[in-house]
Amino acid sequence: MKRVVSYLFICFAILLLPLFLFPAANEAELMFGATNIYGIVGEGGTTAAFSKWGELTVLRWPNPSYYELLNYTTSSAPDARELPHLGALDNMGGFGGLVFFLNDKKVVTFFRDPVTWSVTTEYYTDNSGVLVHRFHSDEYSIDVTQVDFVHPESDVLTIAFNVRYPDTITGVKLFFFLNPALSMKRIEFVPLSSYMDKDKGFLLSYSRTGQYFIDYVPPSLTQDSLDKLNSWLGTISGENIESKIEGIGDYFGKGLYLVVGSSFPISEFQCGVDREILQRSSIQDAYQDLMDGKLSENQISTNRVDLALMGNVKSGEWNAIYLSSANTQDEALSALSEVKNSGFSSLLQDILGWWENFTAKAKIPGDIPEDEKRFVLRTVITIATSMDKKTGAIVASVANQPPYFLDWPRDGAFINYFLDTVGYHDLVLKHEHFYADMQRKWDYQKALTPNSPAGTFAMNFFPDGMVGGPIDFEIDETGLVLWSWCIHGKFISDEKERKEYYNEFYPDIKLAAEALMKCRDPDNKLQCPASEDDNIFPTQGLQGAVTEYLGLKSAAEVAGYLGKIDDMKKWESRAEELNEAIYENLYDKKLRRFNGNFEYYGNGSWAMWPVELWPKNDPRWVGQIDYAFNTLQGNILHPSPYGSAYDAKTAVAMDYILPATDSRRDTLGEIVHELSVNLPLKGTFHVGEAYMPIYEGNTYHWLDVTSIPHVWEASLISLSVLAYYHPEVFEQISLPVNYPPPAKKKKSAGCSSGSPDAGLLIFFLLVLLYLWQRGLRVHRD
Repeated sequence: MKRVVSYLFICFAILLLPLFLFPAANEAELMFGATNIYGIVGEGGTTAAFSKWGELTVLRWPNPSYYELLNYTTSSAPDARELPHLGALDNMGGFGGLVFFLNDKKVVTFFRDPVTWSVTTEYYTDNSGVLVHRFHSDEYSIDVTQVDFVHPESDVLTIAFNVRYPDTITGVKLFFFLNPALSMKRIEFVPLSSYMDKDKGFLLSYSRTGQYFIDYVPPSLTQDSLDKLNSWLGTISGENIESKIEGIGDYFGKGLYLVVGSSFPISEFQCGVDREILQRSSIQDAYQDLMDGKLSENQISTNRVDLALMGNVKSGEWNAIYLSSANTQDEALSALSEVKNSGFSSLLQDILGWWENFTAKAKIPGDIPEDEKRFVLRTVITIATSMDKKTGAIVASVANQPPYFLDWPRDGAFINYFLDTVGYHDLVLKHEHFYADMQRKWDYQKALTPNSPAGTFAMNFFPDGMVGGPIDFEIDETGLVLWSWCIHGKFISDEKERKEYYNEFYPDIKLAAEALMKCRDPDNKLQCPASEDDNIFPTQGLQGAVTEYLGLKSAAEVAGYLGKIDDMKKWESRAEELNEAIYENLYDKKLRRFNGNFEYYGNGSWAMWPVELWPKNDPRWVGQIDYAFNTLQGNILHPSPYGSAYDAKTAVAMDYILPATDSRRDTLGEIVHELSVNLPLKGTFHVGEAYMPIYEGNTYHWLDVTSIPHVWEASLISLSVLAYYHPEVFEQISLPVNYPPPAKKKKSAGCSSGSPDAGLLIFFLLVLLYLWQRGLRVHRD
């Protein structure tokens, strides 16, 4: 029954996929809500995202994919980006504010209030993952700096505030509000399960002695867990409440814990209940409780909970909020204690040093213009923040809306290539191992339907291997991962290490190549119908065709290098057949370009690179280059108000295929600059999956939409920068074919198999026989 319900849920989700997966600018946001992210922090464990106004809008642990710990949902209305908080309710997320007195008048103000405050948001340095929001109030002459980061050792999120105010302001208190929504719920093939979970939340309490909040949910919400909670609540009294709270972990055991504490003394607190969800609760909503600048100090709340804390602060001093997560209370409290003992300044220097060491490995050519080089470096940091440090999985985006917090192998192949070009081979190898683990080793593994052969890949994955989406066989992802496995070895300079790498991955390479070999239409010689680019309906388009060709061609080269000649010849032969079939079936000989069945948003660019279907100077490219370049130029330099997406696919292809003497390269340089400098968010340099021009007369500025920051989009743009200024990033060595030495001929049985002397004796006897016969002929004559 459970599987039937899941399947019905999946069918419903599939109906939404066309809008979700093929967004024309903001169509995905119209389905799942606008992405309210301006910057992200983390290093592969605890991961958090913030709006431009310093609001915490995403919080996950233990990796960038799951579990979600925060209640924050924006609007999907067409005008969502014009609404406060993009349509999220006022009591959603996490944010700070002040309570103070001016001329004996009490003032309560939230930093996200655009009437009172102006804000700039950027990263602390270009080479760090530390986020900074700077607030200023003309009305009150107050400046506030908010700094956000995750410490790499403790894995604790720090949100610190420095408030500077004049002497005319007195009694200043800093407050912080949080609406947590802990959930451990995940359902295979349904990435919306946590997003739509209505059972989030269980037990929130505040320890006066320890000065921390502890929020807890069990692994699953059952009647037994509810009975256990009610039993615990029934034993609470005024005398034992502190000991009961401190013993929550011992009583309830493992689950998901979130501990919230501070570096400064908490003078007031509130364990509240989200009144937007539980209107009849007798417990005050912590957000509403803040409105009068005084908290009610309720110590325990259950179900859909929220919290607020408050404490006195001095001008110019740093005051931090700490958020720590773990599967046990002791682990969460231990991490919290560690960061509190370290102190904010020490933590900040540690994290800045960690990022400095990490980014020092980036091999970005120094002659690239600074603005464009800065974008490339930010992409490296974004990938590190989006990569599970345990498994190597890289999410498409840390965003919840749309739900892209999964690893798509299609994205990952290009992300890997980018990381290899800038020197992070260790991260790529880890990611390649993740894909080897995700590959189907037998038919129907990790699948819903029989159309899931061994060697292929599902739509996307959580870092622990659970399949996220409902599409079983993505042919382009199979071809691209196969290419990624093969191309990575060419970045290994040591010959011995390269051979060891290929030998290790060859079983996976062969399994994928054989799956592609079997995916053949006997009538037109193209690939068999299969899903391309997350299209739920099987097709035979250009994207599936060229990626199958790319995978087979790459696998054949590795096979030859390892001396697997039979495999090499077999895969080469099929690749050549497919190449001809693409020309015959998908290429318009009159237009001199592909017949319109392009990969989505790509204008046929993948056929140029990374596939290299034909040599660069092949006349068949002429019409395709003209079409792709003109489309790219229009989308970026003369954009439609409806916006676009993935134009960097075409930009990279143009970097590769346009000769240095082509007059269009100057325009291409303008396009690359626009993509990497003017398109990204100001200050944080992130991009969305899609983007829209906002016109003001004849001028426009870009609006990034859909899953900001989008890791693949950023990687493609960064590749376009690298390839424009240094096209040698595409120049790869050719692996030599290592034919095995000819087999030694076996010696025949009989006398000749004896000693060499026996052979000489036979030879001598034959000579005597010849001479004797010759003598007989002479005698007869």
